[in-house]
Amino acid sequence: MESWLRTSLQKAVFRKHGSENTWVVLEWKDKGPGVPEEKLPRIFDRFYRCDEARSIKGSGVGLYIVKYIMERHGGTAEAENDDGLNIQLYFPERSQDGEDIDR
Repeated sequence: MESWLRTSLQKAVFRKHGSENTWVVLEWKDKGPGVPEEKLPRIFDRFYRCDEARSIKGSGVGLYIVKYIMERHGGTAEAENDDGLNIQLYFPERSQDGEDIDR
């Protein structure tokens, strides 16, 4: 897990987003085939697995957990196809009470 996280963070892109840079965005892109457009809106659903992924080990809860945790902390997660799958995690620049969040 530690090795995977270290490798993933080396490939991640950090940027600020919003009219006043209100979000810090952590973005991962792969070079795979992406997700069929009609299935893309469901990839954060609990236990959802595309037919194309059923041969790969897993239970379909990973992206659900990611989005659940992000939303509980005032952020969100999004996905899009962009020469492969692109996952974006939006972290609020400020806490819900308006204070800067320590980095």
